[in-house]
Amino acid sequence: TQSCIHTACAELRDCRVNHHKSLHKIHFYQKSENLIFFKIIFICLVCEINERNHQFQYSVLNVIQVAAESTLVTLFECIDVKTMTHYNCVTLTVRDTQLMMNIMKTLRS
Repeated sequence: TQSCIHTACAELRDCRVNHHKSLHKIHFYQKSENLIFFKIIFICLVCEINERNHQFQYSVLNVIQVAAESTLVTLFECIDVKTMTHYNCVTLTVRDTQLMMNIMKTLRS
């Protein structure tokens, strides 16, 4: 019984440390002015999504990238902090993403 208590306490400490590390990373990326994705990779992604073959100015691509990355960081923050911070790894499903996007849409309207 004593070893079970020590194991449970150690697991709880690990959870708190992982939770703190996750929050620290999230705040770091939110405050940093550096973008997470390389510009060329993001441009390739936009070109792949762009069905009508629109052309974009470089400044517009930058704004889209900042908005997309901000949305992703917020999404991961909500999912990570609210649901899965006590695990060593986080599995993000389409259902989780849809739930968070619906919540964000509701909050904005």
